[in-house]
Amino acid sequence: MNLIHGDRTPMLDQYSAIKRKYADAILFYRMGDFYEMFYDDAVAASEILGLRLTSRAHGKGGSVPLAGFPYHQLDNYLTRMVEAGRRVVIVEQIEDPKKAKGLVKRDVVKVVTSGTNPALVDRDDLAAARIAALIKSGDKWGVAWADIGSGEFEAGEFECGQVKALMDNVAPLELVIPAGTSDLSSHSEGGKSPTISKLEEWIWEVSFARRTLLDHFSTVGLKGFGIEELPLAVSAAGALLYYLKGNLRVEPSHITCLSRAVPGGKMAMEPAAVRNLELVASLSGDPRATLFAVIDRTVTPAGRKLLYNRLLEPLTDRNLIEERLAAVAELHSRNDVRQKLRALLKSAGDIRRILARLVTGRASARDLTALRDALGKIPDLQRTAALLEAPLLQGTVSRMDALPQLKERLDAALLDDPPLAITEGGMIRNGFDSAVDELREIRSGGRNWLENYERRERETTGIGNLKIGYNKIFNYFIEVTKSQFDKVPNRYIRRQTLVNAERFTTPELQAYEEKLISADERLCELESELFTQLVAETLKFAPSLQETAQALAEFDFFAALATLAEDENYSRPLVTDDDRLSLEGSRHPVVEKLLPPGESFVPNDIVIGGDGARILIVTGPNMAGKSTYLRQIGLAVILAQMGSFVPACRAEIGVVDKLFTRIGALDNLAGGESTFLVEMQETASILRNVTSRSLVLFDEVGRGTSTFDGLSLAWAIVEYLHETPRLKPRTLFATHFHEMVDLENYLLQVKNLNVAVREHGDKVIFLRKIIPGGSDRSFGIHVAQMAGIPAEVTARAREVLANLEANDLSPTDRNGAEEREKARIGERVKAAAAALAPRKHSAQLSFFDPVESRLKERLVSVDPDSLTPLEALKLIVELKKLISD
Repeated sequence: MNLIHGDRTPMLDQYSAIKRKYADAILFYRMGDFYEMFYDDAVAASEILGLRLTSRAHGKGGSVPLAGFPYHQLDNYLTRMVEAGRRVVIVEQIEDPKKAKGLVKRDVVKVVTSGTNPALVDRDDLAAARIAALIKSGDKWGVAWADIGSGEFEAGEFECGQVKALMDNVAPLELVIPAGTSDLSSHSEGGKSPTISKLEEWIWEVSFARRTLLDHFSTVGLKGFGIEELPLAVSAAGALLYYLKGNLRVEPSHITCLSRAVPGGKMAMEPAAVRNLELVASLSGDPRATLFAVIDRTVTPAGRKLLYNRLLEPLTDRNLIEERLAAVAELHSRNDVRQKLRALLKSAGDIRRILARLVTGRASARDLTALRDALGKIPDLQRTAALLEAPLLQGTVSRMDALPQLKERLDAALLDDPPLAITEGGMIRNGFDSAVDELREIRSGGRNWLENYERRERETTGIGNLKIGYNKIFNYFIEVTKSQFDKVPNRYIRRQTLVNAERFTTPELQAYEEKLISADERLCELESELFTQLVAETLKFAPSLQETAQALAEFDFFAALATLAEDENYSRPLVTDDDRLSLEGSRHPVVEKLLPPGESFVPNDIVIGGDGARILIVTGPNMAGKSTYLRQIGLAVILAQMGSFVPACRAEIGVVDKLFTRIGALDNLAGGESTFLVEMQETASILRNVTSRSLVLFDEVGRGTSTFDGLSLAWAIVEYLHETPRLKPRTLFATHFHEMVDLENYLLQVKNLNVAVREHGDKVIFLRKIIPGGSDRSFGIHVAQMAGIPAEVTARAREVLANLEANDLSPTDRNGAEEREKARIGERVKAAAAALAPRKHSAQLSFFDPVESRLKERLVSVDPDSLTPLEALKLIVELKKLISD
């Protein structure tokens, strides 16, 4: 719809003038107690927000589409709109309607996008609500990201191959790029796609971006931030800061530092690994069944968020890991100090969130009193923490500042329990401001005057139940019951008729009413002004407050991990720079907590890497615990490199640079990707990105296709990882293809493990113990029986299995399917022949060389197209036996 209609009301002219500047945005236009939308914006709002679409006559231009909602529901509708990918412009009344002459002045106060939504400040989600900026030049990217809730701000330069993993880790809600940029292929895969916003090219110019940063941080250079010599990082950081200021329409003074983001330093985990290991979200939807839920012992919101983020970003620098472990170890051994610290932290509030609320204009006087109370806890925290000796803890203590001058100022200014609203007064202490005291005296005197006036009028009129009342519509009034109406004097002016009473006023009451109301209004305005001044004064201390907030969060993080270690009997790991991974008595931290009462977790050991095997093939029945075993190894590594003790009796962790998983059966049908295609895509990513320092967890690779295809792929993947010189990662390969145990005989660094079972008649008991050696059966029929498959089905399955193992399928087993299967079986035999042919790299399949001529001779004599299915199966068994012999 065109906004140029002509003959409109002045209000619509005002609306249209603003709309022309923000044609691609939705305008939330304040009108009294409502936000209204008009024309196309109203239509869009009715569809996205579910608002009722109406119309209203505006001037001679006819009716105008209209939608709206009450002003107090702004956060809800604003969040829903930006989550739908729309940009919202908030237009507020910038003058008091009571004082306006003609049309109330309005202006834009915020431009809101998914990454600059002020409501993010109060969101309790643990995942960081980040906004990122990207700029590319040649084969490098400049990257910056920020979080308006925490004040986090980082920037750096990265190679093209690093950006995808980086963006997976940062997971921004919104991505800001230069106008004209369209190639997002490097970072658009995986997870929920961010909203894309574009900024003019000149904003990204290094000189302009640099000036933006220098002005904000009040510095003369960027060396202190580590990006002076990184022009792309400067461009990205400056452009992002410019964008934040433009949208928030305030100085983001809680962004007090810019940290340089460097390649490496953090363990790389693709989204598939985070999902499969259920670090922060459960595949079953059970919120208890995540690693984070099990290890969280924090007592503050900031500490909880820090734990969440560090769980997703394990370190790879051994020295930094050891520093964290030393801090946890000391707090673990000093239970008295730890308990006192946790009690103080619990009552210290959330300074970082308070700062964000102050900056974004969402704060109340209660936020300032909470900040005041938090500062009051700092001296006790400093004294308690000073008893600790770990270098990291001592450094954290030094970053805390009690800011006594700020605390004293807030103490003097604010009442202990101020109201939530900042527009109704009642926040400022008596004695803080003389003008406030004077207005309160007038108001207090007014109450006395009203009491005296009421008493005098009762005596003068003889109306014993006469009383003075007040409401927001009629202000002050005299109320007389109808039974006393005959005593009302002529000087009373009627104001309102009720069922059983009449309300009046007098010239004298009206005069004093005006004086009282004026004093009340001025008092509220003055207190609001003083509150704004206090906010500005507080934000001058933002850098110190941010440092203190981070220190409190870190103490909570370390104390929580120490408490976890004590509660759950975790051990301190030895972290090394070699590639040996050894765990004794390893347990799955989540599974052991969710076992039914009376059951205990069976711990297991592992040794991989170093001078030993680098690939462990784990076989055994389904449901026996292979998947649990793989996951618990991965979780132990993540916990250790995060700085936590681990669920094991003893642990030696050779630092892992990347952790990969191929677990589970997921599809992407909407994207045209089958379960097996997703499985192969994840596997391909592993084979292309793995290094010798990586840990790879494969669980049942190849089960999404036919048995021959799946076994062939699984076999080839293990060979590739073993034989490719640049790879050789530490790999756990759980499989139900028990044929793969033969690889141990031919590949030097492959070792077999299996899950111990005990058979009792036709039943099997899973012992959950991982032991050396390979399994020769899958026990699938036993599992089917345990799952409740009808006995007739499992009995028949055993008959068919026996026939297959005896290479004999009776006519009743074929049921006339021979011809339909003939072509497919022929193709399988051809594939088998190709697989058994000599490889160019003899080392990979050198174990087939002694029988090469016999295999060739036998295969040449076969006509695949003339084989029956039974003959084909017999041939495969014969070839297998030939190899085994």
